[in-house]
Amino acid sequence: MILLLTAGFGDGHNTAARNVMHALNRLAPQEETVLVDVFDAAHPMLSPMMKQGYQLLITRAPWA
Repeated sequence: MILLLTAGFGDGHNTAARNVMHALNRLAPQEETVLVDVFDAAHPMLSPMMKQGYQLLITRAPWA
């Protein structure tokens, strides 16, 4: 099993992680690949608020 960990803050991290997973599936189809968002796994109730706050910060106050 190949475990891919991501921090889903922003679309770039998610897109990169999915592309790595797809590439690994093509290169090693016999291996199971699992994609896990660390923040969702560690704090499932807090993670959506943290991600929403991050998005708000980078769109409304990128200088911060």
